[in-house]
Amino acid sequence: MSLLNEIVQVNISRQQINLDVIGLDTLLILGNSLKELAEDKQPSYRVKSYGSLLELASEKANGTDLSYPSTSPEYKAAAMYFGQNPKPKTLLIGQAFGTEEMEATYNIILGSHGNKFYAVACVATLDDTKIVALATSVITEEKIFLHSSKDVKALTSNEVTVVSLLKAKASERIVTMYNANTDFISCGIAGKMLTRTPGSATWAYKSIDGATADNLSTEQRNLLDGSTLNSNFYVSLSGQDVFLNGKATNGEFIDVTIGTDWIRTELRKRIASALVSNAKIPYTNTGIGIFESLLRNTLDEAAQKGIIDPQSIVISVPNALDVDVTKRAERMLPDVKFSARLAGAIHKVVIEGVLEI
Repeated sequence: MSLLNEIVQVNISRQQINLDVIGLDTLLILGNSLKELAEDKQPSYRVKSYGSLLELASEKANGTDLSYPSTSPEYKAAAMYFGQNPKPKTLLIGQAFGTEEMEATYNIILGSHGNKFYAVACVATLDDTKIVALATSVITEEKIFLHSSKDVKALTSNEVTVVSLLKAKASERIVTMYNANTDFISCGIAGKMLTRTPGSATWAYKSIDGATADNLSTEQRNLLDGSTLNSNFYVSLSGQDVFLNGKATNGEFIDVTIGTDWIRTELRKRIASALVSNAKIPYTNTGIGIFESLLRNTLDEAAQKGIIDPQSIVISVPNALDVDVTKRAERMLPDVKFSARLAGAIHKVVIEGVLEI
């Protein structure tokens, strides 16, 4: 070793941050077409990732043909999902084996792949109560549950259907839709919208490739769209088939929830990255300013994506000298606050005009 190296040692390490943060662009389809699969093969097919419909149709393992036939619910749902433009990149398919309850299957998959998917749709035939139980499990983990129904009873007021039972949950994370003509239209709208920048586009007025519109009466549309069901539907509008009105069962618009999830997810990721990558962030106004800057940058990006109004952003952070000594001793930074107005979207227009001679 040279004399200089003995006197001045410079050690440089490169640290890679790999925070396991949920992505907001992937659908998990739950089914049970492989419920009779041999026990030794079940772990490999509990949940698998697919990049195209072709991969579903050519699945083989250890000489066993495990491809999904075109008549299977998983294949039909995947066809709707991958059939959109632009095409989604990734689909997860999870399987319930034997007599296993789908809610139990979901919880197993959640434990191993919880941050690999954001939306969930079930294509297995389940009792209404089991669908509600599954939806309840899904929404507890900041995910979206999508359900489509072809049950014509949903168009009759006071009928108890899975649509009305899911409406009773009144959740911003449960999305129902009625369409009598299309299998698994929920997977179609997921494929159409999950490819978009989170929160940047309303789900309303979108055409779904491979779906056929219903001919609904005004009364039927009002029942689905109104507070009784807060459900969605697919109809023809001026010659264009469109999805309406992009709501969850509590009446909140889906893009609002997704945009909020994006802000929450990004803040967690960026702040955690700062804490991990810095040897120390001092409890000074300079240190607090690091988090203020991360917050401001995140909100500015949310504004660029159309989630919030850029002119409405207000951020406040405490002065380090004013923070309670107990909090400082705990190394807890309180009272970092922001407010902003949602950008929202215009869905209906009222025009008043006067024509004079």
